[in-house]
Amino acid sequence: MATKRLIDFKQKSVPEENDVVYANDKIVDQEVKVPFSGVKTYVLNGKTIGGTASGDIVDIDTPQTLKNKRLNSPGINDTSAVTAKSAELNILHGANITTEELNRLQGVTENIQIQLNSLSQAVYYVPQRTYTYGTGTITGVSSQIITDSALIHNTGLTGWYTNPDSITVSVYELQSNQWVLLAPVSPIKVAFSTRIIYMTTVLNQIEIALSDSKSYKIVVTYKIMQITGV
Repeated sequence: MATKRLIDFKQKSVPEENDVVYANDKIVDQEVKVPFSGVKTYVLNGKTIGGTASGDIVDIDTPQTLKNKRLNSPGINDTSAVTAKSAELNILHGANITTEELNRLQGVTENIQIQLNSLSQAVYYVPQRTYTYGTGTITGVSSQIITDSALIHNTGLTGWYTNPDSITVSVYELQSNQWVLLAPVSPIKVAFSTRIIYMTTVLNQIEIALSDSKSYKIVVTYKIMQITGV
């Protein structure tokens, strides 16, 4: 065959896998021909474009699952870059919330719990509430003292005091398996003392005289008050 120059070869714009290229095998120093499928394997290092195996090459539209990748300022269905960090997006992990439910937060300008607490106080002003305190069953004692601090602790509030003008004390005695409301006569005696805080009279304590041979339940209903300047 006559000597050919490469420029005289027939031009082919896109090679097929069975087409070959010629090379020199450096190990044995001889010319070899290599199919383009082999060239592709060498160039891609055995990876598949658009494949789903570990290390395969990502293309533009093949469904693929990516792992251990970092995206800086990606756009998702938009040209606007996502600036949220992984930790911020992870806040939504496990959330079972609909778009409609999430949109209900629109217009919220401060802590929701604070707003609920304010609403609760506005609807039912604290000093107007009547609280109930119960001792449970009392047996074998000759007296029971209920302090202002115990009544306030029962409300779950701080900085408040028991209004002595609002107190009602009910004493029940166990009689033949029934709890009977007692009248305040001997030996039952109910008394309370007060104290002054910033020129305001508040409850100090309630003392109930009992019979140590009986079983009782004591129920106190009361209202509370707040003192300015304390």
